[in-house]
Amino acid sequence: MSKEVPYTDPKKLLEALRRGEERAFEQVYRSCYRQISSMARSNSGTESQAQDLFQETLLVFLGKLRDPAFELTSDVCTFLYAIAQRKWWKQLRKDSRVDLTLDEQGHPTELPDVGNLEEKKAFEEKHRLMSRVFAGISEECRRIIVEFYYQKKPLQEIAEKMGLDYQYIRVKKHRCMNDYKKRIRAHPDFKGL
Repeated sequence: MSKEVPYTDPKKLLEALRRGEERAFEQVYRSCYRQISSMARSNSGTESQAQDLFQETLLVFLGKLRDPAFELTSDVCTFLYAIAQRKWWKQLRKDSRVDLTLDEQGHPTELPDVGNLEEKKAFEEKHRLMSRVFAGISEECRRIIVEFYYQKKPLQEIAEKMGLDYQYIRVKKHRCMNDYKKRIRAHPDFKGL
């Protein structure tokens, strides 16, 4: 792989990806892999799983690129990260057999089927912490998180319902989730879990 960045114009990069140019994929790998790998590894993943996740994410992205109506409204890495994050959380829920459905207040609606008492206590402690932290974020963020991640409503619908611009909601959702995760990690009780 060469060290030069061959595509500085995002549109030219997308065109090269659509044509299947190897150097375009190399650029995407150099630019985006570290962020996606870090997200997976910091959320119970291994380097091997991060590599698989990146490959699966690229396949989804390529599928979208084949659609002539597809328009990328964000940076390529941001778009790939969103796909990877969604795929990773879905995989974690599937692997742990934990249904992380929350109600309007951010409380778990049901407890998972955990084998022993220690696992159940740890799960309950994590969810108590999540609920406490969730209660501390803004009302707007709580509403966006619940409607998008747990009620699976499209961002456009949320924007219309809240009387806000779609682009604002899209950016706000990302910021809200980052703030929520940051607050959980910074909470003194998080270290003991």
